[in-house]
Amino acid sequence: EMKEFLLVFFALIQFVRATSFTSCPNGFDLVRDGECRGLVANLTITVDMGVNKAIEKCAEVNGQPVIIHNEEHQSYWKQQAPDTMEGFLI
Repeated sequence: EMKEFLLVFFALIQFVRATSFTSCPNGFDLVRDGECRGLVANLTITVDMGVNKAIEKCAEVNGQPVIIHNEEHQSYWKQQAPDTMEGFLI
């Protein structure tokens, strides 16, 4: 069986309260309203492993997977996406 490998980028969002924290963990950007965003890992895996790896990586940093709600989110994460046709940002 031929397995198709994709370059999968795991991007995580970690939310923190602005009143409790003035900065984000190393490698994360403070975007607005206490929201920290950061790219945690670049992995080459099979598509069927994507969901489990995303959950695992999120748990490691107490984060949440990316959910794009508006144009600002789209713009931010598009800048983080790979410059290739071989992968995608999840």
